[in-house]
Amino acid sequence: MAREIPPLAELQKLYPGSMLLFDGTVESALSRIRSLPHEDVRRRVVESGLQVVKNFDAPIVAEKYYRLYKEVIS
Repeated sequence: MAREIPPLAELQKLYPGSMLLFDGTVESALSRIRSLPHEDVRRRVVESGLQVVKNFDAPIVAEKYYRLYKEVIS
């Protein structure tokens, strides 16, 4: 029902230059980011990831659902 909110599998299509460094745990993501060979690469990965996840921040997602359901019941 909430088609405006993309599933995680769609992120690759939405952000084709992105990398997935997460396999289910925060620890594994941190380990993989820290293992990237160059500081500038790590910084760009983190900065890019931060920009992407802002779209999936809980208040933003909650607002999308709120607007969707409000429209449905109106």
